[in-house]
Amino acid sequence: MAQSNKGQKLPIQSSEHIRHVDGNGDEVQKTKLGTLAFAQRKEACDCEALSFEAVTTTGTVYGVQVELLYNTKGHGDCSQKEDAHVVRHSLYEFVPIFAKLLGKPTPSFPPEGSFHVNCSSSAELSEQFEQLLEAAVLRLDNFNQCGCESTEGILRIYDESRRLIDIANQSLGFDH
Repeated sequence: MAQSNKGQKLPIQSSEHIRHVDGNGDEVQKTKLGTLAFAQRKEACDCEALSFEAVTTTGTVYGVQVELLYNTKGHGDCSQKEDAHVVRHSLYEFVPIFAKLLGKPTPSFPPEGSFHVNCSSSAELSEQFEQLLEAAVLRLDNFNQCGCESTEGILRIYDESRRLIDIANQSLGFDH
């Protein structure tokens, strides 16, 4: 079991907001992943329920990433290689945050390089990942704020996400 983070300040404290106009013409403020400012919990903590929410949300992120990595036809007009780059980028953004919230050392990865994804579907994928990752980080933070012990399910998804980085790197021809 991982150590409890109860009473510790979260390492991700500042907030960076991005304003954009949504499909209805309304201005929307989004929080940039990696700089989320977490609110203090006001409700009672149910670690079992919070663990289920965290596992479900992070499992959804993981499932989408696996599906894209192993889809040999690519998503939309993106090639499998372009999908792998989008997945790899999302993992590079998410896994260090996931590690911090679990009280683990920040992992290091090979550099991302300068590959440019040119397919139009990549913007849709990136937006989908940003929303999924933000939801996962917030669920993990709720779990963390309550001082809940990391469960086997959460730790397994963390480990599998780290392995997925290796798979993405291998599929892109990067050695580590």
